[in-house]
Amino acid sequence: AARDDGDRGLAVFVSSHLLSEVEKMVDRIAIVHRGRTLAAGTLADLTDGGTRGLEDLFLELTGGETV
Repeated sequence: AARDDGDRGLAVFVSSHLLSEVEKMVDRIAIVHRGRTLAAGTLADLTDGGTRGLEDLFLELTGGETV
């Protein structure tokens, strides 16, 4: 997950399994599983405007595989 500091061009990278906490911290996110980027974009785009959570998206993209 990354959060841009807009005008300054800064980003902070966070790796976490606590996706509900990540949702509170980021504007843009990449979901990486087994070394492959499965999805990347704004949090709003990937969660359909916040109608679903990142955990649901992760499980959907990985077929339920959590490791």
